[in-house]
Amino acid sequence: MRRPWLSLSSIVLALSSVPAPGAAQGPTLGMRAPARQYLSSALDTIRLVTMGRDTINWSVVRDSAFLLAAGARKPSDTYSAIDWALHRANRHSFLQADAPGAASELVDGAFGYI
Repeated sequence: MRRPWLSLSSIVLALSSVPAPGAAQGPTLGMRAPARQYLSSALDTIRLVTMGRDTINWSVVRDSAFLLAAGARKPSDTYSAIDWALHRANRHSFLQADAPGAASELVDGAFGYI
């Protein structure tokens, strides 16, 4: 679900529903539970595995990702927000959804191979 632009007023309005820092799920912004849980889990994982994670303001990344995924109905609707968060964590990271017939493997417990 791409948002080509967000006006300042829409950001202020959306941020008014953002819970206090440290909230488990982030703002709901009309998201259905499966999408909200998927995005929350993805953001938790990104934070856990990111090198230099202590230099990133995760509250801002999390809240912004939820803003980008506002209205998501299913997990795949959150892909653009996850991709955005990955790029904020590491400018070389991106999300690529599985293509039909593609295989992936974890090599040496550290590297993803597609």
